[in-house]
Amino acid sequence: QTLNRQKRAALKSSYRITIYKHTQNQYRSQTSIMLVVKRTVSSSHVASMKVLQVLSSVAGLEGITFNETAIANDGYAIEMSVSVQNAFAASETSYTVKGLSACVRSLAQAVPESGLWGQMGASTESSATIESWVETASTALIDAAYVAADDKVKDSASQIEEFVASVEKQLASNAYLVGESVTAADIVAAVLLVTAASRAGVGINGGKTSALLETILTNSAVSKVTGTYEAPTAAVAAPAAAAVEATSGSGDFASNSVVQKLNALSIPHTTYSHTLSMKVEELLANVPLPTGETHTKNVFFKDKKHGMFLLCVMPDADVNTKWLGKALELKGKTNLRLASEDLLMSSLGIKTGCVGPLSIMNNEAKDVTLVLDERLFAA
Repeated sequence: QTLNRQKRAALKSSYRITIYKHTQNQYRSQTSIMLVVKRTVSSSHVASMKVLQVLSSVAGLEGITFNETAIANDGYAIEMSVSVQNAFAASETSYTVKGLSACVRSLAQAVPESGLWGQMGASTESSATIESWVETASTALIDAAYVAADDKVKDSASQIEEFVASVEKQLASNAYLVGESVTAADIVAAVLLVTAASRAGVGINGGKTSALLETILTNSAVSKVTGTYEAPTAAVAAPAAAAVEATSGSGDFASNSVVQKLNALSIPHTTYSHTLSMKVEELLANVPLPTGETHTKNVFFKDKKHGMFLLCVMPDADVNTKWLGKALELKGKTNLRLASEDLLMSSLGIKTGCVGPLSIMNNEAKDVTLVLDERLFAA
């Protein structure tokens, strides 16, 4: 029994197997290194490492070092350095895993029996779906959860609500995002969503998404890292003003660069004056349009490799960055993320809440690609 306890403790802590031999009522140890893995996680935003801390707790991985010193990066970065030594190697082998999705995959696959990256023997499609959800959650929520300043985080409210809607749709016929048990997709989505929603004042009460959050975040392996779970509540919004129609090019619109361009080209148009609408739902309520006309949901993305994209879709459209990268036929790895407000201003000359298809007219450098939902042409 003593032998078994010692072996279990050693295996759990560092993959070292210690064999004890009984000689003259004394125990002497002989240690044979079979496999030693050391992991160190660092990030530009230290608080974001909580996602990987939760995942390692659920997987039962111990001995991971989480660096409390932030790494330098203009945007967001997270990486995990890994060193491995086995019985046949004279020295350690080291490598670095970069990006949240890659770090999540590395930790989940370190314990395949956990099922966090799909059940053993399951199809590769299951693993691909898990990775897709992890990437989508990261793209939609990481900025609001950890990166955006407190006075800017509310600008991400519409994107958070879109992500909630996509989760709710997925859970309509499933208890979990992928398969019949909890995976890394559920854990990453839950941790990022509750953090982002709480910061942005987006309420999540009731529905399948709320049930999933409670299942994940009240689990003891998770709560010992995240603390007591409290459902995000909505911030109190100011009453919206009624929309007022204005004549073409009149009033405050006379100095608007887009209106000026339309007038110069003699293109007939109607302008509306309304309260600032940060979400497409608010715009639909504040500015009702005649039958046959439509508003658009507009998102400004940046990819370090592929450039900037202004995406304009129907108000009810779901925005999935992984699907978008494929639809645009972007080659190699894509990492479409919400562009900063500073980049929005420098590239399109507008602030958050004022984005629309015609904003592309302000892109003098012509370095932004306009992407339109084909359904807009039938509206």
